[in-house]
Amino acid sequence: MLRSKGLTDKVLLLGIDGMDPRFSRKMVDEGKMPNLKKIIEKGSARHDLRMLGAVPTITPPMWTTLSTGAYASTHGITGFWNVDPQDRSKLIYALDSTMCKAEQVWNGIAESGLRTLVWHWPGSSWPPTSDNPNLAVVDGVQPGYVGFGTGMRDDEVLVTASPKVTEAKFMPKAGTSNTGAGCILSDLDIKEESAGSQAAADACQNAGASVENIMLTLEDGEFSIENMPFNTAQSPLKDAEGWTNAPEGAKEFVVVLCNGLLRRPCLLLKNEAGDYDTIAMYKSKKADAPITTVKYGEFSPIFLDEVIKEDGSRIMCARDIGYVYHDDDYTTVNLWINRANDITDDAAWHPKSLHKEIIDNVNSAINWAVENDICVIYIKHENLSAGTRTFKHNTRGAELVSELKIVSDNIFTKYKSNMLTSAEFVDFIKKNEITDFYITGADAAICVKSSCFNLRKANYNVFVLSDCVTSYDKKQIPEMLKYYQSKGCILIDSKELLKK
Repeated sequence: MLRSKGLTDKVLLLGIDGMDPRFSRKMVDEGKMPNLKKIIEKGSARHDLRMLGAVPTITPPMWTTLSTGAYASTHGITGFWNVDPQDRSKLIYALDSTMCKAEQVWNGIAESGLRTLVWHWPGSSWPPTSDNPNLAVVDGVQPGYVGFGTGMRDDEVLVTASPKVTEAKFMPKAGTSNTGAGCILSDLDIKEESAGSQAAADACQNAGASVENIMLTLEDGEFSIENMPFNTAQSPLKDAEGWTNAPEGAKEFVVVLCNGLLRRPCLLLKNEAGDYDTIAMYKSKKADAPITTVKYGEFSPIFLDEVIKEDGSRIMCARDIGYVYHDDDYTTVNLWINRANDITDDAAWHPKSLHKEIIDNVNSAINWAVENDICVIYIKHENLSAGTRTFKHNTRGAELVSELKIVSDNIFTKYKSNMLTSAEFVDFIKKNEITDFYITGADAAICVKSSCFNLRKANYNVFVLSDCVTSYDKKQIPEMLKYYQSKGCILIDSKELLKK
């Protein structure tokens, strides 16, 4: 019998909503989708890319059919909304697993002993219907992306900058009307948040989120999800003045966010040919470097920035911006600001965030160190390898996480896994005659492992806080704890540390 082993013991099922097979096949044949072509060639598919279909061809029932192997008439999910059997005047939001009458395939996979992650599957995935420890489920009830409803702390904004505008102004929920690229928005009717978008957010917290089934307009029913209102803002566009680092010829405008509570100054910058093609957003005119930059016709990388809530509190969020339009003489510019999502939101995560647990433990250990007059040192990691996609300089992946308590300026950067490869760090510990180290961090199997090994090799005393280290593969942590001990490190739980 022929026996063979696959190249990996992992399987990724990637779904793309609304991906028409005929159009996809056409684009592949024309060379316009080279990555899809690679996937097809490495896998298995009919030439026309078609599969056995079902009806109705709407997101929730079809994704539920994919996950259960049952038709809509069996699993019971027939659209974005199902009529409430107890109250015919209401529609119940159907991206809700409690309404599904068939079992999802991932339950069986997890219960057979295989670790399974269901990431934003938009059909009967949330809330989880199995409590098996092998199963992790993230969101799946909010069109768009993870945390689209529950994590949103500031909504989208279309910004128009023009010399014709006399005052920077924020206009909430200006509507979904066709504004037209380059127009100046004024005197728009304010629209209420759609009932459908609110139900989508509510579904993360409670089953049975609903809207009234009384159709007076399209917004009253399931089309409300596709017809959400957005905020607008406008600003004067003028020559840059009062900046610390404004290049010659730069123009300035201001982005008004958070219902008018937050302002971010921006520069419109020229390229070498003298054409305006870049927008840089700053925290203030005095800042040395921008929060982010974006080229014309593109969206920026995701960046972190604070959001101000109505009560004055501030929260760190992730968002991006797009430079979407300018007219021929650059007298009108449109900037699209995407939603700001709370990076700590875990309302639709199961199990709840290990990240938060680790951070809480680390912050408790930092408090202990401060109370006991122990020096606290932070070490960042940057990847200098060509073509790298992680830990790149000036990206959020190379920064300390925002929830981490910062109590000192002892922040060093390393470029290899071993912390002793940072010359500045080595000079600091020698100068301050530091001999004992309490170690926290990630990754347990790479950076923590290498640093512990080399610290012990250099005859330092090393204490590893066992509940303050983590890894991409948590199964490796017990093995790594044994490794640390084998090299002479002492393991200690942060809770035991606090008792001392």
